[in-house]
Amino acid sequence: MNKHRLFWGFYLTALSMTLVAVMAAAAHFFRVMDDRALQEARRELTVRAELTRRLLPSDIFERPAEAQAVCEDVARVANVRLTVMDGAGHVLADTERDPAAMENHATRPEMAAALAGRTGEVTRDSATVRARTMYVAVPVFRGGAVAGVVRAAVAVPVLEQMAGALRHRVWVAAILILLAVSLASYVAARRVSRPVEVLRYVAEAYGNGDFAVRAPSSRWVELAELAGSLNQMAERLQDRIATVTRQRNELETVLAGMVEGVVAFDAQGSLTRINKAAARLFELDEARDRDRNLYEVIHDPDIQAMMASVLENGGAAVVEVEYGVDRGRWLKVRGAPLTDATGIRIGAVLVAEDCTQSRRLDNMRRDFVANASHELKTPIAAIQGAVESLQDWALGDPGQERQFVDMAARQVDRLVNLAGDLLKLSSVEHDIESRQIVLETVDLMDLLRGVAESLRVPAAERRVELRVSCPDSLRVEANVSLLEQAVANLLDNAIKYSEPGRSVSVGAGVTADAVEISVRDQGCGIEPQHLDRLFERFYRVDPARSREAGGTGLGLSIVKHIALAHGGSVAVSSVPGEGSIFTIRLPKPGA
Repeated sequence: MNKHRLFWGFYLTALSMTLVAVMAAAAHFFRVMDDRALQEARRELTVRAELTRRLLPSDIFERPAEAQAVCEDVARVANVRLTVMDGAGHVLADTERDPAAMENHATRPEMAAALAGRTGEVTRDSATVRARTMYVAVPVFRGGAVAGVVRAAVAVPVLEQMAGALRHRVWVAAILILLAVSLASYVAARRVSRPVEVLRYVAEAYGNGDFAVRAPSSRWVELAELAGSLNQMAERLQDRIATVTRQRNELETVLAGMVEGVVAFDAQGSLTRINKAAARLFELDEARDRDRNLYEVIHDPDIQAMMASVLENGGAAVVEVEYGVDRGRWLKVRGAPLTDATGIRIGAVLVAEDCTQSRRLDNMRRDFVANASHELKTPIAAIQGAVESLQDWALGDPGQERQFVDMAARQVDRLVNLAGDLLKLSSVEHDIESRQIVLETVDLMDLLRGVAESLRVPAAERRVELRVSCPDSLRVEANVSLLEQAVANLLDNAIKYSEPGRSVSVGAGVTADAVEISVRDQGCGIEPQHLDRLFERFYRVDPARSREAGGTGLGLSIVKHIALAHGGSVAVSSVPGEGSIFTIRLPKPGA
């Protein structure tokens, strides 16, 4: 369908209607004018013929010359052709031809009518003037009878020439009317179309999201009402869009702040939305993966089957899977249908929770319980054996009594140490979780010297030399008692696992981003396969030697948690047969 501008439609319609009206009026006017002109011409000819008849003398038929003179005088003034004929049809006078040379006119229609006593009127071609001519003939009565005829004639081209002049004036008037109407139509079209164009501009602005524009009022009631409706619509749309935008921002904030991954699919299973957590868990990118199918973005068959069931049948479902290329991440995935305001299912949403840490903690908890039970079971069994031996047969034997009592005492000490380390580890974990660790500025040289001094006796017993090295001005933000405990555990282990005559050194220094406290021994070293698990609870490289040395298997785990409590870390490097280096890294003051 062809489209046209309102201005041209209005303008050309008005102009066309005016043109048709003017043309129709002109045609009607010309037709009426022609009829009136003919009637006027007949009337004038009749008047001229009557005037001539009255001017003719009564004996005019006996004096044709005088009749000729009268006709010429009248014709000169009236500009018509006059002809006088007697009752027999002979031409007595004529202003255009010699009467003597003219044939009898009795048979001419107008003459025949006049000879019959009537006024004859006819328009026909004239053989005399060789043009179409209008004739009016009136009878001349003498003694109550028709004695002759006076005829007045005028050529039709003369009438048409007169009418042409009038038509020219009419056409000039029509053109002037068309010009005036064209100008008036142009002005009216502009006055009507311009407000519409303004409303169109306003509507386009609304379509482009600019609701600050307002439609101006108009003098036309309909356009003014339309402008008011547009302005009300803009205000309502602006309010609704602001509400939707606010709700969307709130939703985006909620989704972005969620630790759970959220993935939305439409009814066909194509991805429509994800949050940052989901992008991280499933290694997705919203710009890249939008509109991709469920089976293309989720690479686990259990999750795929669950979401396919939710999309097809509705209802919620939960599955727990090991996800990822290395299968090292556990996810708890919930699927639920998405519905619109009318309750019709429009898709499904997937909510994934990374439960790797909780599973790891559960495993650690189970391992801890098993290890703690094992560690407790051994000394308790030994104490029970000693007590039963004393009860059954060793009482009264001083040598046996001492042996079993000493064994029970050693196991009691082992239980005490184990309980103490468990309490220390629990206390550190509690302080980390509750963030109750109080930090203060600590002089590392004083702290290291104090710890070394407290272990001089066991070091001397094993003939191990302790060495301390630290810049005098080195400071660190730390909890004194916890840091002393960590350094003491490392030094104690180094002393226990060092051969007699060797040395153990403890020192501190500064790197680009941390303060490091290192404990170096010259013991047997640690095989590489043990290094990654060395700081786990109850993990021992050599369980027999560890128990012999009186270790609980919790010392290094306590060191690790103390370092974490300070926002730092712990590391170990070791060469079998040469010794080990344990390093505690703490944040630099002010970092």
